[in-house]
Amino acid sequence: MVPIVLWSTVLAFTRGLGESLGIFRAGTFILLVGGSLSCAILFFSYGFLTPFRTHKPLYWFVCGTLFISYQALLYIAIGTCDNRSQLIEVGLINYLWIGFTLLFSVPILKKKAKPFLLIFGILLGFSGAMLAILSRSTAEFFSTSAVFENIAGNPIPYL
Repeated sequence: MVPIVLWSTVLAFTRGLGESLGIFRAGTFILLVGGSLSCAILFFSYGFLTPFRTHKPLYWFVCGTLFISYQALLYIAIGTCDNRSQLIEVGLINYLWIGFTLLFSVPILKKKAKPFLLIFGILLGFSGAMLAILSRSTAEFFSTSAVFENIAGNPIPYL
């Protein structure tokens, strides 16, 4: 339950901290605190270097590069949002990576999956995110024009 609450508040927390510290300083602070806590837990649970010896250094380099790139692009997107509505839309688009992970993990890991269930699950996830993006708390429901106005007004966070 705690991870879900923390994960759901990360965009608002980052935006709020970014407004006072600057978006990259806030991102650095968040990742530094999270990384320090993770390293402390890792050290006291397993001994610090034991889990790192299970993979080759190239694995850690590639994964670290991808993680840093993802975080930098996410903080750029958060920092360039013009308003809170746009921040919520960008945050929901950000969570579409889960569907792409499912989609690409099957051929990369050479696992067997039932195509119907895989496609149905991915479409269900994407449609849930789109439903959340397109719905508004006002009388408008499925206001695609508001979303397209936000994208046209400031396309950088969406990219």
